[in-house]
Amino acid sequence: MASITTAARELAELCDDLHKLTSAKAGMDALKEHFKIESNSDFHEILSVVFSRVAQAEMQINSVEEDEYISGPAKLALTTLNAALSPQSMSKPWDNLGRQQLIPDKISALRSFSGQLKHNYPLPKLSEEERKNLLTEAENLKAFVELQQMTDHEIYRALMLAGLNTFCKRLRYLNWLGAEYTFESLRGILGATIALQETATSDEGAVSIVDAVQKFYVKFRTVIHGVKDVVVTGKLLYEGFEEINKFMHSDIVSQAPKLLQDLRHITDSVSS
Repeated sequence: MASITTAARELAELCDDLHKLTSAKAGMDALKEHFKIESNSDFHEILSVVFSRVAQAEMQINSVEEDEYISGPAKLALTTLNAALSPQSMSKPWDNLGRQQLIPDKISALRSFSGQLKHNYPLPKLSEEERKNLLTEAENLKAFVELQQMTDHEIYRALMLAGLNTFCKRLRYLNWLGAEYTFESLRGILGATIALQETATSDEGAVSIVDAVQKFYVKFRTVIHGVKDVVVTGKLLYEGFEEINKFMHSDIVSQAPKLLQDLRHITDSVSS
């Protein structure tokens, strides 16, 4: 079962990790090597996730009624992290600039503030074993979906595969962050599967894919909640869609009917 962390704690842990990294290479090259990221596009996506998390943490800190004497140093630590990952730091030797920003004394206030955020802004955190198991299950599902033969509704398969690619990439690279960024891509997978479930009831390939996604979601729930003996019903994917929303801390409120409408609009556009 996943543990609980906060945006403040995970960013503090990221700072600790990056401060331990020593490299004479440019910041971008040093971090790509450290996180085992091959492409520049993936690296920039990961950076954007970190910057978004910093903004999220600052918003959460501002929402807590604490004296500026307490919240100020925590917000200063966030500014420090942004500076360490700035374009200038990414182009200069990591040891000379980026790493020097992340002095532990500057970051400690961020970790200390985590306790104030844990009640209102909890984030699920996978263990390394859970992450690996879930990644293996997702990669197996992706391979299965790719092999299935379908007479129609290929747009849904394409959307599912795109979601699975994103899910696997985020699970592979973002294991040091709370997992809701990864779960967000699962929401898209479930939405596409719901559409397929409703529109391709007589297609054997489609039925097999829906069944496989349902089984995958059951395993997902087991990892996240420790919930076993999940009953597979016709509403399971809808329930899963809403379950993922519980992990999301954003202004976007997604609903399966709206996603179905969007997916069908895409299908109509492709068909016409």
